[in-house]
Amino acid sequence: MNLLPEYYKRNLQLEAWRRFLIFFGTYLGIVGIISVMLLLPSYFFLQFQIGILETQLKSTQSSESYRKTQQGDRNVKAANSMVGVLVGFESAKPNIVVILDDLLGRVLPGVVLSSFSYAEKPDGTAQVQISGTATQRDIYISFIENVRKSRFVQTAINPSAEELKKETNIAFNLSFIISSVGK
Repeated sequence: MNLLPEYYKRNLQLEAWRRFLIFFGTYLGIVGIISVMLLLPSYFFLQFQIGILETQLKSTQSSESYRKTQQGDRNVKAANSMVGVLVGFESAKPNIVVILDDLLGRVLPGVVLSSFSYAEKPDGTAQVQISGTATQRDIYISFIENVRKSRFVQTAINPSAEELKKETNIAFNLSFIISSVGK
């Protein structure tokens, strides 16, 4: 091949490129035609399906049952928002269980509680009344001091003079104001 004149060498090289490009172009053309032949029916089929689905959606949205479903959905959302407001209100209220647990944890041996009254006020505080009996005056005074130490008690607890005069078997009735748990 090296012995051929330069003109023939150039023609042979151009012929090799021509054959390569013809082969490659034919291959690409066949692949393109086959792709178009295979994909066009799928494309049109999908276009028809999309059109049918859109018409079904429009007809469904214009039906009475769809309107009732939408109204029901709006009602459920409104009820959920109302329940959310109620939950927020309930979580903002003081938890009486925490307050009662704190007060009962301060009861000393020898003190027996007979009644507990809890009344909320509009300002977020509550009036608490505790009734019971104490076996001795020292235990009763210690119980009052323990209750005063509670983080919920806002007012001073003043026992009556008759309660403090007795030495044993003291029937008491304490009334005080407490704050909410969150404060």
